[in-house]
Amino acid sequence: MGMTKPEFLEQSWWYKLVFMLIAANSKIYSLFARFVYHEASLIASGISYRAKTEKKPEEYNSIRCMDIQNFHWGETAKDSIAHWNMRT
Repeated sequence: MGMTKPEFLEQSWWYKLVFMLIAANSKIYSLFARFVYHEASLIASGISYRAKTEKKPEEYNSIRCMDIQNFHWGETAKDSIAHWNMRT
């Protein structure tokens, strides 16, 4: 069902609102999944490996693309943007 088709336009306001919320959330969650897969491939390939130093321990997750929880629940737009597409 497209949003410009007469069947959708005849639906109630609440139905349209719920439809749009579900559509927007499904799109953002697919982007979240891509960021997670990207980080996982960097960790698996060893690109994100950081050797142990005197002050820092050995780390395999040195390249973070996104902090999903802090992005999604950020209190301000600045907080959310700071956790989206990190270190690029």
